[in-house]
Amino acid sequence: ELTTKPKYIPNAKLLLKGQSPHARGWEKKLKVLDWIYRHGYSTADIIRQVAGQKAPGYAKQLKEAGLIVETRTTVAEIPKFFYTLSQAGLAIAERYAENLLNYRFMEPYKLSQAQFRHNFTAQKLTADALDAKVAHEYTTPMMVASKNMLDQKKPDACWKDSSGNWIAVEVEFTQKFGNELFQMFDAMVTSLSNETLKAYF
Repeated sequence: ELTTKPKYIPNAKLLLKGQSPHARGWEKKLKVLDWIYRHGYSTADIIRQVAGQKAPGYAKQLKEAGLIVETRTTVAEIPKFFYTLSQAGLAIAERYAENLLNYRFMEPYKLSQAQFRHNFTAQKLTADALDAKVAHEYTTPMMVASKNMLDQKKPDACWKDSSGNWIAVEVEFTQKFGNELFQMFDAMVTSLSNETLKAYF
């Protein structure tokens, strides 16, 4: 007599640590929309990493859902496309944001792409730091009011570590010499002297 084993059906909530698939999907969308809201724009690979997706294609899903906008890049050494928030994506990001920002990227084709490689590198470092638990919170240049940074170096990112200390992150692709180098270090020292930042990375 032939017997059949009952088909195993995994418990989605158990695998997702108590979350339903719908709740988990919504959480991923919010993380990505908040990330782009804070940074202005991002790449498909960084979006996939922030969402915790192993397979590629998540940026395309959000684009097809009308939450982000895909625009072709025109600069070498960076991905072919970058992504900004759509009107719908911006509305969601603002609804859940702790602090409202001046999101100035609704016309992405008009953006200067000169700093894209630099900014994408800073984003990748932050995403890696969050994954490694080196950073538990972060801020971006968009989140720092310029009027509060007079004579100080505006970091490319700031990470909050497990002890509650803020670490400034600086990405440099070009060498600086002479007075330009002195001014950069002087601005860093001024930033550290205000006791808000504990170190530069």
